[in-house]
Amino acid sequence: MKKDRLNVYQRSYIARILASLEEDFPWLLKVLSESKFNFWMKNYISTNPSTYYTLAEASRGVSDYLLKSFPDRPWLAELARLEWLYCETAHVRYAEEWEEARFDWPAFFSKTEPEKIFSVKLQFCPTIRFFHSKWSFDEFLEHDGASFSFDWELPEKEYFAVIHRSDVTHSERYEKEEWHFLRYLHEGFTIEEAVEMVSTIDPAELQAWFQHWIKERIVVGVISA
Repeated sequence: MKKDRLNVYQRSYIARILASLEEDFPWLLKVLSESKFNFWMKNYISTNPSTYYTLAEASRGVSDYLLKSFPDRPWLAELARLEWLYCETAHVRYAEEWEEARFDWPAFFSKTEPEKIFSVKLQFCPTIRFFHSKWSFDEFLEHDGASFSFDWELPEKEYFAVIHRSDVTHSERYEKEEWHFLRYLHEGFTIEEAVEMVSTIDPAELQAWFQHWIKERIVVGVISA
């Protein structure tokens, strides 16, 4: 009797995790087909038992699992990594008032000496994550995965930021230089340090980048000045 109850519990447990994975990886489900997705995800569940308290965290290791399971199709792991970032940003917890908070940029620029502006570290939207890939996920997402082939790689990587705001998650594509510069700033480097890491930045282009980041609330404040 105890064994029967345990079997029922185990089947129920696997079913809950599988349902959660289907919800977290809709594009992967579409690409693999439901039968193949269920087969591989059941194997993932059995070989990677979750040690987390929430179902959401069970999805964290899918990308690494697929990379090992499909070495000849690395784009599957890349797709899973992108979908996990969508999940992760949606699960980030932060104070509700953060959405309404506004940093006084005009006051900051008027009161801060020009030479000191480059020594600041910036505060970012807490729900931003960075992603790059050799496959055209930009086109894939645009067509919602319909009739898309990953048989060929792009000549150059595509660069994205995944952002969750107001209950909506979306990805925004960036040019290589802006993406790297933005990521350096996100990692805690000062503006001056980030400038030194990127080969060439046109001052007018840099100004346009900052205007966009501030407008879209990607950069939301200053940590140190």
